[in-house]
Amino acid sequence: MIEPTRLVANGTLPLVAVETRIAEQVARSLGATGRFGARQLDVSASHGVVTLRGRVSSYYYKQLAQTAALAVDGVRRLRNEVEVS
Repeated sequence: MIEPTRLVANGTLPLVAVETRIAEQVARSLGATGRFGARQLDVSASHGVVTLRGRVSSYYYKQLAQTAALAVDGVRRLRNEVEVS
């Protein structure tokens, strides 16, 4: 599920739009793996730092999510807060 970005940078829309675009592209990249449903992982972005949250069933899936997110143009850093249960 894509969360709206919480970024407010001097009230400028272009920066918010860029962060929203990055979060959407990461969510699409996750979906393209065929392993993650739309509601399984939450994606947020701020200043090129993408945060992934949610639960997956194995460390393999956690790593797969990380790899898919880092492949997106504009992602400078990743906070992988995905839990394995």
